[in-house]
Amino acid sequence: MPLAVRKRLVVVVPTIALLLVANQAHAQPSRDGARTTIINADSPAAVPDHYMVKLVDTSSVRSESLDEVAHGLATTYDGEVDHIFKFALQGFSVRMAAEDAQRLAADPAVEYVEQDQWVGPANDTQESPGSWGLDRIDHRKRPLNGAYSYPNAGEGVTVYVLDTGLRITHTEFDSGARARWGWDFVGMDPISDDCGNHGTHVAGTIAGTKYGVAKKATVVGVRVLDCGPNTLISKIAAGIDYVVQHAPRPAVINMSIECKLPSGQSCSWPTLDSTVNSAIQAGIPVVFAAGNFNNDACKRGLAGIPNAIVVGGTESNDSRSGSSNWGACVDIYAPGESIVSAGSASDTAVLSLNGTSMAAPHVTGAVALIMARSAQWAQQTPADITAELVARMSTKNVLTNLTPSDPNKLLYNDGPPVRGGSSIAVAPNADGRLQLVAATADGRWISRTQITPGTTAFTDATSLNVSRNYYSVAAQRAVGNAKVTTVALTRTGSTSPPLNDGEEIVIAEQLAPNFNNWTESPATLDGRLTAAALSSRGDLLEMWGANTLGQVWRRTQTTSSITNWSAWQPFGAFGAGAAVRSIAAEQNATGLPQVFVTTTDGRLLTGWETLKGGGFMTAQVPGLPGGAKVRSMAVARYPDGRVFLAATDDKGQVFRTEQNKGCQESFACNSWWTWSLLDGSVRSLAADVNANGLVEVFGVNAAGQIFHVAQVDADGNNWTKWSQIPGAPLRP
Repeated sequence: MPLAVRKRLVVVVPTIALLLVANQAHAQPSRDGARTTIINADSPAAVPDHYMVKLVDTSSVRSESLDEVAHGLATTYDGEVDHIFKFALQGFSVRMAAEDAQRLAADPAVEYVEQDQWVGPANDTQESPGSWGLDRIDHRKRPLNGAYSYPNAGEGVTVYVLDTGLRITHTEFDSGARARWGWDFVGMDPISDDCGNHGTHVAGTIAGTKYGVAKKATVVGVRVLDCGPNTLISKIAAGIDYVVQHAPRPAVINMSIECKLPSGQSCSWPTLDSTVNSAIQAGIPVVFAAGNFNNDACKRGLAGIPNAIVVGGTESNDSRSGSSNWGACVDIYAPGESIVSAGSASDTAVLSLNGTSMAAPHVTGAVALIMARSAQWAQQTPADITAELVARMSTKNVLTNLTPSDPNKLLYNDGPPVRGGSSIAVAPNADGRLQLVAATADGRWISRTQITPGTTAFTDATSLNVSRNYYSVAAQRAVGNAKVTTVALTRTGSTSPPLNDGEEIVIAEQLAPNFNNWTESPATLDGRLTAAALSSRGDLLEMWGANTLGQVWRRTQTTSSITNWSAWQPFGAFGAGAAVRSIAAEQNATGLPQVFVTTTDGRLLTGWETLKGGGFMTAQVPGLPGGAKVRSMAVARYPDGRVFLAATDDKGQVFRTEQNKGCQESFACNSWWTWSLLDGSVRSLAADVNANGLVEVFGVNAAGQIFHVAQVDADGNNWTKWSQIPGAPLRP
């Protein structure tokens, strides 16, 4: 390639994105005469004598004969095949003279011939480490807390990074345990090492142990850029073709490509568009950086991939980065300035980079987390993943410096799974046996009835509703009602105020007391929650909930019907500084509700009603031993009205306590025994009192297995050993 052309492609720009100079408008070959036109032949980035050929999709041109067809056409028109696209595109790349390419374009077997072009990332900018991106994406609003919370770690998802390669031995990828090479389309060998930082940095933001969004996902480096760094569109198309052929499912692709023509000029890459869209049709989501020229992304080559996820970049003040491309072709924004991640200089190298290439991997990591939720989510289409990401996993209307056509959506990644009931809840039947309800790992809402109080013997599971992706459950039986009521939260449904995003609320009731049969068509209530709890108020129930903003809300049944409730009312007794993650509630000795919440910073708070219909008092429950943060909790009510409380710390250790005496006086409502270790290692908890008046505690471990422990006598200090309850795994 002439030196002058190469120089204009490596202009120093203080952002990170793959820069592609493309033609302002390519001529589409007609089927009736202008068949010798070569697409993008007059592009400033055109590579002499290098072309990409898309074949007509006919029964005579299928993958089993592509080799023969490609080599036959190349020989006929005096060319030499470089790469054959078999999976993401029916075609091949070829080297031949311009006049021979024109003759090839006129062949009836050819749909079009496109001139190959050079690509290459802009110069990286390094700053002092201090990445804020992870901290930002797990908060709906500021202030941030200096930590990153996530619902799962992306385990089982493979992420393909089409870039400068990958340093697979970096400690961010567990020294190679979660990273591998795919193929090097520059050196044409299986060692796709990184000599330019960009690929390793991107992969670190996606899946690094410290800097990554999906910390247990597997990353595969597919090298399509040389150390220059330069490459051809055909190399990138070949990389996508490779992924479509080799990727296990679920998988996602991350890449960054940008047109570098002056503002106001458009570019398009039909061959690349075809391969990207084929990957999406094959079930592989593709995440693109929007680019860094402060231009309309639709005019910068991204209009041809409407089904890809296009990501713009933001600064730490939630302003669109001044260099980020914008507009209707952008789907979502994510942090893209001063992002710290792994470097390729050594196995411990770290550097800070800017650009939409740093924003895109935040979103790619979030896609991995969505697909890792369950087997059901792993099989969702890229369109479903995109809808989930953009509609639910984004914070609306917090960004500034946008254009009228921009989506005001900032990436939001769910925090830890809801605790304090979460995927499991129990409530006493009228005969004292416990009713267990749960959300399974594959998203079902199930129920099981205890056969004998105090044991692990339960009936087989009954599905209350199999058509949804359930996330969290709660259960309770009002004192004056013989039937158990259960609530489940599901990730589907439309947003309705006042609860600001979160999950839809579905409610069901036993058809008959003491039996595992339920309302045939569970009802959907208004509002959206991330955690729910039910407490008894005489013959009726009270519902408590937390939303994605960490706010607490409450409502009360107006009749015994499960669909008749008062309007939601905000519960501000815990104050604005308490960002609530989970919630539980019980009727205490006064006959009034006492609510418990865990906060995002690991505190356990309680509030109790002092007078029916009157005010609440609140306090912080004494902390766990050693100052450990509370991760999950559950409550139960003894027959004398005292409240039993169980909680886990960050290590999954289970602790227990209970009120010293009944909550007849306000101060006694927050007077507790010293915390005692209950052994075990679980993530989610549920608890209640059985027919013997003794507490039973249920826990779900990281594998989704259910375990059970029970009090032996009224002393409260003697317990059985933890034992497993067989059954389908639950959401951890």
